[in-house]
Amino acid sequence: MTTQDIALLIGCLLPVTLCIYTDARSYILPNWLTGSIIISGLTAAVLLGRVPDALAGALLAGGVFLFACLSGGAGGGDLKLATGIGIWFGFYGGALIIIAGCLLGAAWGIFKMAKDG
Repeated sequence: MTTQDIALLIGCLLPVTLCIYTDARSYILPNWLTGSIIISGLTAAVLLGRVPDALAGALLAGGVFLFACLSGGAGGGDLKLATGIGIWFGFYGGALIIIAGCLLGAAWGIFKMAKDG
């Protein structure tokens, strides 16, 4: 396991897992948690020399979720979480994660509608 893998695991994947758990239980994403993902992502981007890609990912993911927030489909915690994920995974990785998340969300919504009638 490389240093980059360890940084990704500790700085992004573990906090995102905690975000999923917290959001599922209370529908709240705490600022300290989403903020830690953003700060650790920016730190990793600086140390790894990939700041432009990280900022592009933040703008893409943050922009998509800003639109979702303004239309009432997401909250501020979702916006901050998406921005942090965009920082960690960059422009293309962030785009793939957003697309996958939208597809999974749509599938979950269809499942719930079918189940509830």
